[in-house]
Amino acid sequence: MNPNSQSDSERSRKWNALLLVLALAVFAVVQVVHVHNGSANEDGPSSAATHCSLCVAAHAVPFAPAISPAPVLTFNTEVVSASDPEVSSQLLVPTAFIRPPPQVL
Repeated sequence: MNPNSQSDSERSRKWNALLLVLALAVFAVVQVVHVHNGSANEDGPSSAATHCSLCVAAHAVPFAPAISPAPVLTFNTEVVSASDPEVSSQLLVPTAFIRPPPQVL
Protein backbone atom coordinates (compact mmCIF):
# COMPACT_ATOMS: atom_id res chain seq x y z
CA MET A 1 0.00 0.00 0.00
CA ASN A 2 1.26 3.41 -0.90
CA PRO A 3 1.97 5.59 2.19
CA ASN A 4 0.75 8.69 0.34
CA SER A 5 -2.68 7.16 -0.23
CA GLN A 6 -3.08 6.54 3.49
CA SER A 7 -2.20 10.12 4.36
CA ASP A 8 -4.54 11.34 1.60
CA SER A 9 -7.42 9.32 3.08
CA GLU A 10 -6.67 10.68 6.55
CA ARG A 11 -6.55 14.20 5.18
CA SER A 12 -9.86 13.74 3.35
CA ARG A 13 -11.48 12.36 6.51
CA LYS A 14 -10.38 15.41 8.45
CA TRP A 15 -11.71 17.77 5.77
CA ASN A 16 -15.03 15.89 5.61
CA ALA A 17 -15.40 16.04 9.38
CA LEU A 18 -14.59 19.75 9.39
CA LEU A 19 -17.08 20.39 6.59
CA LEU A 20 -19.86 18.52 8.40
CA VAL A 21 -19.20 20.34 11.69
CA LEU A 22 -19.22 23.67 9.85
CA ALA A 23 -22.51 22.81 8.09
CA LEU A 24 -24.07 21.78 11.40
CA ALA A 25 -22.97 25.05 13.01
CA VAL A 26 -24.36 27.11 10.10
CA PHE A 27 -27.75 25.39 10.21
CA ALA A 28 -27.92 25.70 14.00
CA VAL A 29 -27.26 29.46 13.80
CA VAL A 30 -29.81 29.91 11.00
CA GLN A 31 -32.46 28.05 13.00
CA VAL A 32 -31.85 30.17 16.09
CA VAL A 33 -31.72 33.61 14.47
CA HIS A 34 -34.46 33.40 11.83
CA VAL A 35 -37.47 35.70 12.34
CA HIS A 36 -40.94 36.12 10.84
CA ASN A 37 -42.82 39.30 9.82
CA GLY A 38 -45.46 39.04 12.53
CA SER A 39 -46.73 36.53 15.01
CA ALA A 40 -48.78 33.50 14.17
CA ASN A 41 -51.66 34.77 16.32
CA GLU A 42 -52.02 38.02 14.34
CA ASP A 43 -51.92 36.48 10.85
CA GLY A 44 -54.12 33.49 11.53
CA PRO A 45 -53.59 29.75 11.16
CA SER A 46 -52.47 29.98 7.49
CA SER A 47 -49.55 32.34 8.13
CA ALA A 48 -45.95 31.50 7.26
CA ALA A 49 -45.04 31.34 10.95
CA THR A 50 -47.32 28.38 11.52
CA HIS A 51 -45.93 26.46 8.52
CA CYS A 52 -42.22 27.22 8.94
CA SER A 53 -40.36 23.89 9.13
CA LEU A 54 -37.70 25.39 11.37
CA CYS A 55 -40.32 26.49 13.88
CA VAL A 56 -42.05 23.13 13.70
CA ALA A 57 -38.74 21.39 14.43
CA ALA A 58 -37.94 23.75 17.28
CA HIS A 59 -41.32 23.37 18.97
CA ALA A 60 -41.84 19.66 18.33
CA VAL A 61 -42.50 17.59 21.42
CA PRO A 62 -40.75 14.23 21.43
CA PHE A 63 -42.94 11.20 21.93
CA ALA A 64 -43.04 10.18 25.57
CA PRO A 65 -44.02 6.55 26.15
CA ALA A 66 -46.77 5.81 28.61
CA ILE A 67 -45.47 5.01 32.06
CA SER A 68 -46.77 1.77 33.49
CA PRO A 69 -47.30 1.47 37.23
CA ALA A 70 -44.85 -0.53 39.30
CA PRO A 71 -45.69 -4.22 39.60
CA VAL A 72 -47.39 -5.34 42.78
CA LEU A 73 -45.83 -8.32 44.52
CA THR A 74 -48.24 -10.98 45.72
CA PHE A 75 -47.67 -14.19 47.64
CA ASN A 76 -49.51 -17.44 46.94
CA THR A 77 -50.23 -19.63 49.94
CA GLU A 78 -51.28 -22.75 48.04
CA VAL A 79 -49.80 -26.12 48.97
CA VAL A 80 -47.97 -27.81 46.12
CA SER A 81 -47.59 -31.57 46.28
CA ALA A 82 -44.53 -33.24 44.81
CA SER A 83 -45.03 -36.13 42.41
CA ASP A 84 -43.55 -39.57 43.03
CA PRO A 85 -40.08 -40.08 41.56
CA GLU A 86 -39.78 -42.11 38.35
CA VAL A 87 -38.30 -45.56 38.92
CA SER A 88 -37.44 -46.43 35.32
CA SER A 89 -35.72 -44.35 32.69
CA GLN A 90 -37.87 -42.51 30.19
CA LEU A 91 -35.07 -42.34 27.63
CA LEU A 92 -35.99 -44.19 24.44
CA VAL A 93 -32.96 -45.14 22.34
CA PRO A 94 -33.69 -46.85 19.03
CA THR A 95 -31.44 -49.86 18.43
CA ALA A 96 -30.83 -48.97 14.77
CA PHE A 97 -28.68 -45.97 15.71
CA ILE A 98 -26.40 -47.52 18.33
CA ARG A 99 -22.72 -47.65 17.32
CA PRO A 100 -21.21 -51.11 17.38
CA PRO A 101 -18.43 -51.78 19.91
CA PRO A 102 -14.85 -51.20 18.76
CA GLN A 103 -13.03 -54.20 17.29
CA VAL A 104 -9.91 -55.41 19.01
CA LEU A 105 -7.23 -56.49 16.54
